Amino acid sequence: MFTQQALLTLLKHHKVDTKQEIAMAILRERALRFAESIIEYTKESSDQSAAIRHIREALWSANAAVSIYGIASSPPPVEPKID
Repeated sequence: MFTQQALLTLLKHHKVDTKQEIAMAILRERALRFAESIIEYTKESSDQSAAIRHIREALWSANAAVSIYGIASSPPPVEPKID
């Protein structure tokens, strides 16, 4: 069961610092590359759509983990380039 404090922690807006922004950008870039691989190597199907949807959901959860709990290690000093 969730306590009121746990709900407030999970559902409030979490401001992120620069390191968290960089970590989230890296996660987005890697999720994009994985999604592109799925599109490249699978035929269009409901399973392909599910795979892409799961990547999207995993990215949401990862970004939430970064914004709520912080990062496990420092990201590289150079930001990734996302086109």
